[in-house]
Amino acid sequence: VRRRPDGGNYLSSTNAANETNTWIHIVATIDSANGKIYKNGQLDTTVADSSALPATSTRSYYLIGKSLTADTYSGRYFNGTVAYVRIWHGTVLDATQVSTLYDNRPSIVVPIPDHEFMFYGATTLDGLADTYDSSITVTNYGATLSANGAVFDGVDDYLDLTPWEIGPIFSFEVYFKWDSFPSEDGPRIFDFFTYQDPGTDI
Repeated sequence: VRRRPDGGNYLSSTNAANETNTWIHIVATIDSANGKIYKNGQLDTTVADSSALPATSTRSYYLIGKSLTADTYSGRYFNGTVAYVRIWHGTVLDATQVSTLYDNRPSIVVPIPDHEFMFYGATTLDGLADTYDSSITVTNYGATLSANGAVFDGVDDYLDLTPWEIGPIFSFEVYFKWDSFPSEDGPRIFDFFTYQDPGTDI
């Protein structure tokens, strides 16, 4: 999870997603002072950073299963299954809320998210609508459905979401399982990004 424009800190963890063939629950929360990663309901990593936050805007790319640079660099596609993805705008979930989400997955707890992509139990991927905003839909590029969610081959499968406005303070939840790790760093489960000039991100 990257929480800043170029020059800012990264929010990352070496053990938040280091297992294959095991379902993992991750929540990342971002605010004006800290970024936190929770793994399976427990706090894993905290990064303090008070540098300037990016503006609220509609990002150019919202992808599940690939990095924006996957077409240029190898090893940047996700190989595994994603059950669901949720995003809360302007809300930083606390430790109790994260623990309750984990204990009750895949059920929702208060506060209700702004966006949810529920692949678990879905009947199709292409055209699947955001649970809370039906104007936002999924365009599927090769991923398949299993009983557990959207399955990505790690080679060229990904989902492209209708862009929406998102601010710098938010919480993100994903429940997923790696089948295998890429030979190089850089795969993405969820990537959102705005290009201004080549190499400049927000």
